[in-house]
Amino acid sequence: MNKILLNNPMKLKIKSTSKRFSLKFCKVYALAFILSVATLIPAAAASVPQSIELTQGWSLASEASVTDPGDAVSQAGYNPSKWYPITVPSTVMAGLVANGVYTNLFMGTNMKSVPDLSRQKWWYREEFDAPENDGGQFWLRFKGIAYKAEIWLNGKLLDANAEGTMVIHEYNVTDLIKPGEKNVVAVKVTPPADNGRDLSFWYVDWNPAPPDNNGGIWGK
Repeated sequence: MNKILLNNPMKLKIKSTSKRFSLKFCKVYALAFILSVATLIPAAAASVPQSIELTQGWSLASEASVTDPGDAVSQAGYNPSKWYPITVPSTVMAGLVANGVYTNLFMGTNMKSVPDLSRQKWWYREEFDAPENDGGQFWLRFKGIAYKAEIWLNGKLLDANAEGTMVIHEYNVTDLIKPGEKNVVAVKVTPPADNGRDLSFWYVDWNPAPPDNNGGIWGK
């Protein structure tokens, strides 16, 4: 999952049910921004973390149509009104199909009408409210971005080259999050290169690659 995590120094050791990692959280909760199901999970007890999963309210646009730099795109108040509204996880192709850009793709040879979407970069943008955390920490975590990404938060560049479709990218963003206010995460995605040149999902002749090579925010 793609997560942000909060931390209060009370040294309660909490181990995730997936057994992929263990964390030390403080007195009430940890905030995890998980790019999957948009849910705020309240803490049932002092040792149980809270999580916010960001799936709704995203916008998608080709870098070619966005003239503004990342520090502007990732600011609250930026107007993405001409972008495509999407939910995540979503590949570029899935987002465009959901917005009616391409239709009836499984009819005849309609798929051939779709241009190569993998040879350009794509912006994903989301605004979200961060809760108060009483001095706790915030961590931003992505579990699946295909294939490379430039990640911005509130006007600041977190990672200029987050690479690897299967790689978990995690950042301590305590100093950048604005509790009780609007926050913005923007991700500029570079899809995988053709013919399996990047280590990502790939295809065979009887199951050809989609026009975007499955590029986008896919982790769940």
